[in-house]
Amino acid sequence: MTESRQTVAPLHPPLNLIRHGLLAAAVIPTAFVLFFLHDIPVGPRISLLILSTLALLTMIRYSELAPSPKAVFLCAGLLGVIAVAIPPLGSNDIWSYVMVGKIFAQHHANPYLLAPSAFRHDPFSLRVSHVWRHTTTPYGPAFVAQAAVFAKLAGKSVLLNRLLFQGSAAVAILGILGVLWQRTRNVGALALVALHPLIWISVVNGGHNDAIVGLLLLCGVLALVDERYKAAGLFICLAILVKITAALVVPVLLIWMWRRHGWSITLRAMWFPIFVPIFIYLITPGAMRSVTRASENILSRADPWRLPGTLMVIFDLEGFSKHPAHTLVKLGQILVLLVAIFIAWRFRDADVPTLAAGAVLFGYCCLAPYILPWYVVWSLPLLALHARSRIASLAIIQATILLADYQFRTHLLATNMSVKYMISFILPSLLLGIFVYQTLVSRPVKVSADVPVR
Repeated sequence: MTESRQTVAPLHPPLNLIRHGLLAAAVIPTAFVLFFLHDIPVGPRISLLILSTLALLTMIRYSELAPSPKAVFLCAGLLGVIAVAIPPLGSNDIWSYVMVGKIFAQHHANPYLLAPSAFRHDPFSLRVSHVWRHTTTPYGPAFVAQAAVFAKLAGKSVLLNRLLFQGSAAVAILGILGVLWQRTRNVGALALVALHPLIWISVVNGGHNDAIVGLLLLCGVLALVDERYKAAGLFICLAILVKITAALVVPVLLIWMWRRHGWSITLRAMWFPIFVPIFIYLITPGAMRSVTRASENILSRADPWRLPGTLMVIFDLEGFSKHPAHTLVKLGQILVLLVAIFIAWRFRDADVPTLAAGAVLFGYCCLAPYILPWYVVWSLPLLALHARSRIASLAIIQATILLADYQFRTHLLATNMSVKYMISFILPSLLLGIFVYQTLVSRPVKVSADVPVR
């Protein structure tokens, strides 16, 4: 379900006023939270996020209320500057990235075999979150190489180390916006990524490499649609070598290619993004074990597995209560893979694989036992090509729920338990139910090629 190419038509004064008001309602709350996160009480913070998200959903749903592309790009640039200028507000992952680069480039060691705690003399190791200080890196070899280059460039400068990772995330987001606009000329597609508060408050401000994964997957899937198989293979391979979970798109692309072109062309197009990452992960000492076991016993906050995990402990279920997280993580990983294959098969005859690929990546954020807010940016660029689809709307809402839970949960615990349970338990389970219905149960919709295919 996609929109045709659109331009913003001149509006009568009342509609023009509404359009500018919606743009302000989407942008100002994000900027306000970035500037005053620790000074705003929890209630108003969540209200600001909701206001921004509702404004975004409205301008996507009603194309006549969409802002001009120039205004969207200007707002994205402004929010990007603010997000990069401010030190990370929520996540400390950026310092884990720094230590990965320093372990490899400066300490001449293997970050897949040695954790940051092995280098306590390095002052940056103390900046790594305590949970991850004793864990080897979960990131792929391509990102280790990037982090090593940044470590060489930044040296001992705290500021430069931070700006390099935040800047790379901002550049990746701007790259996504450039690809979306060049491809679609659709303001709704552009706004979905450019104006969502998660992008700037979490992804860019936190300097997360997930923005790079989102850009590489978007470019890779679109290159495959255009039958530029070498470019597609390279982009998808690099995405998997940054984060191994990017491989979830492979079943979708394999089945879609097979249905359209047969096995001969499919194997010629897909051998590179399948076998090259496997080879590199296997020959890199400790890489496969490190990236697949980093979060094997952890349940995250806003996921549907929290509730069954709690019940397993409360009722002391035989054989499960001793290690509920480990059991649920394994179950969740199997379920994510099965759902990915099922979605790939349901959308096998679509004109383009973009919606199915985005749905699989978003499905991970609904089903996986360990998810973080910035993971949603893997799917948002692909779903932006189908900005008015129900799955895209679900992803927008899920991103806001995750952002609220991870940014404000410590305050919620002390102030309002009902809000805490709503965000951490009820809403993720409700969204999971809707996602399952839309992708696995309801009648599949016709996925038009009007936007993604030239």
